[in-house]
Amino acid sequence: MTSLTVILGMLFQNIAIMHHLKTALHQAKDDVDSTPNLASSKPTNRHDSLTSPPPLPSSSTLRAPGAPSNPPPPHFLEGTWEITHSSLPAFLRMHNAKITFTARPGSDPTLDDEVTFVPMALGLGSVQGVHSAVRMTEDDGEGEERVEEWEWRGRSLVLKAAKARWEVIAWGEEGGGWFVGWMRETVFTPKGINVYAREGKGEFGEGVVRMLKEHGEERFGKHGEESVSRMAQDLVEVPSS
Repeated sequence: MTSLTVILGMLFQNIAIMHHLKTALHQAKDDVDSTPNLASSKPTNRHDSLTSPPPLPSSSTLRAPGAPSNPPPPHFLEGTWEITHSSLPAFLRMHNAKITFTARPGSDPTLDDEVTFVPMALGLGSVQGVHSAVRMTEDDGEGEERVEEWEWRGRSLVLKAAKARWEVIAWGEEGGGWFVGWMRETVFTPKGINVYAREGKGEFGEGVVRMLKEHGEERFGKHGEESVSRMAQDLVEVPSS
């Protein structure tokens, strides 16, 4: 009889423990359900908050890659830019992509850069590189040469052998400054274009994309096997959050 009492007591005690565990699990589930899921939250688009279309910049500086141009002075590129749109696959797998250019002291135009971004479902990432002048314009009359083509090289041990050439094929001062970069094809990446707007002015990239799509064909024409204007049609927004 005593043994039976002990067994029943232990049974009821286990039932009570299981009830408490079940209640605690339900409470934990309710807490999780009521907490914002930051990991699965989708990055926002810049145009979601726009009440009117962003201004349309001038198309007067648009040019095909390799064509005679009036590129911006190197100091124009200094500072931080948002990468608002891209036709390159690598940028479409990230959000909050920004690039910061810093001039190196010296006579030859050389820029250090750092690209920061948030890879989808991962933490903050960054890539460092250095840009050297490949092709220069004549003196602009103000004692300053301008760079028609840059060559980027990685600074890390992994990317030190990587290099890519690119040009500014459109730029302007509207909206705090903007430019369009055309990247040559490399062993690792296809050719493509990026749209850049000053940090905090990312919504202006929408206006640049509209300008490219409306005036790209007449300004760009054909270059190589693929029209740059076709790349403009393929531009996709790089999400922000």
